[in-house]
Amino acid sequence: MKTKLASALAALALTVGLGLSPALHAQEASGSAAPQNPGMSDHDRMMGNEVRGMTKMMDECSRMMQSMNDRRGATSPDQPQGTPP
Repeated sequence: MKTKLASALAALALTVGLGLSPALHAQEASGSAAPQNPGMSDHDRMMGNEVRGMTKMMDECSRMMQSMNDRRGATSPDQPQGTPP
């Protein structure tokens, strides 16, 4: 008897849960449709941070390469290192 009652309650809970899930999902979707901040989105801010980081890295790499060229004696890239220009 207890097993039948537990099964019936589980089936009822499952049916109610499945019946309400589309309504709850629709309510969440309509609530999040209007942007909270009309300016930049989170994705735009994240991409902006990544671009700034990449730009900084490229600047540091360029500075390092320039210092290597300065120490090497400003030979052209076609000449092997150690040969006079």
